[in-house]
Amino acid sequence: MQGTTAPVDSSGTFTINGNYSQDAGGTLDILLGGTGAGQFSLLAVSGLASLDGSVDFTTINGFTPAPAMISHSCSLARTQATSAT
Repeated sequence: MQGTTAPVDSSGTFTINGNYSQDAGGTLDILLGGTGAGQFSLLAVSGLASLDGSVDFTTINGFTPAPAMISHSCSLARTQATSAT
């Protein structure tokens, strides 16, 4: 994916059913409206995710994050599906 991946205009979960690939020219735009559940956007990928490029943070609802918050706000939750044989 080149270009920008972003939620439409609000915080919440942006779900991709399948694989997501962001190349070096791509940008993931995350909205930050607070630190509580539902006040920031999430990218949920059900398949494989390959991330390159950049992440941009856009504040909404008058939220002003602490300076260190942006540098520590990225996390990757990894789950691995297994199948019974």
